[in-house]
Amino acid sequence: MQMSKVGFQAESSTLECLRDEFSGRRCVVAPTFLSPALARQAARDLESSEFNRATSDGLDGRRLATEMTISGSNVWVHALDLLLNDQRLFDAIQYVTGCPQIKCFRGRISRHFPGTDHHSDWHDDIDTEKARLVGISINLSTAPYSGGQFLMRRKGETALMAEISHTAPGSAHIFAISDTFHHCVTGVDGQVPRTALAGWFQLTPDRWTVIRELYSPAKNSATSTTAPFNESAVTPSLDNVEVPESVVSQTVEDSVVILNMKTGKYYALNKIGAEVWKLFSQRCGFAMIVDQISDKYSIDKQAMIDELHALVSRLIQFNLLAVRT
Repeated sequence: MQMSKVGFQAESSTLECLRDEFSGRRCVVAPTFLSPALARQAARDLESSEFNRATSDGLDGRRLATEMTISGSNVWVHALDLLLNDQRLFDAIQYVTGCPQIKCFRGRISRHFPGTDHHSDWHDDIDTEKARLVGISINLSTAPYSGGQFLMRRKGETALMAEISHTAPGSAHIFAISDTFHHCVTGVDGQVPRTALAGWFQLTPDRWTVIRELYSPAKNSATSTTAPFNESAVTPSLDNVEVPESVVSQTVEDSVVILNMKTGKYYALNKIGAEVWKLFSQRCGFAMIVDQISDKYSIDKQAMIDELHALVSRLIQFNLLAVRT
């Protein structure tokens, strides 16, 4: 069960095991939920990011958490929210947990420093709209931390159902949200802060709404954009281009939304462009892409070649594709 920059994948046998475990203690650990490369890059970049003190209160007005949170304009907030709004991931979470149909993911990145009052008291994560179905916490710390344990139990009981600490970036735990259970995060000891993405798989809104909110210029610094196309640009062999490490994408219906993490700008491709993008992400060669797309849509192959060269030139200009060296 793993999310990488090219999408989510999981073996059916792994999902079976996680489902059995979840049915027992209503919480499971996915040790490599983020791919090692994605997790290391996120943890490294977040290490030097700016966090600000934040508090949160429960529906009854009780103080639930004191922590440091990162601005919603941070590119990793955008990248991880974009990646986790994946229908294949939703299907897997539904299978493992037995929850109703998931429509979107929403999350935030927080940090708990040692020697402070940073913690999260016992709570159940139920929101006023009752939209949250399943919770997830993904470790984004650069090194193992001490303390900062996720504890879960039935309300009214003292016996723990789960007691989790993570040692590697990208490790995650997935847990039930219900008025039957509650959880907390203890304070951090030692020298290393605990950094994590905490979020929820929700019943509403739909994921298109969430993704549109991410690239809304009115709300965030990351924006959708267009740029002039240099018709005279020279396109290299299509077999020598690839999606660079600084680019993430998400397929939504017949389109694909692409985020350039270096510039914080979003782009979108239509149905055929989205299929071409998927093949590039899978490192398919020029001939295979031409054959698959032209055959599927009954497009003349020479016309397809011309269209592909134009598209690749544009994507290279926007730094969404790069020439392999």
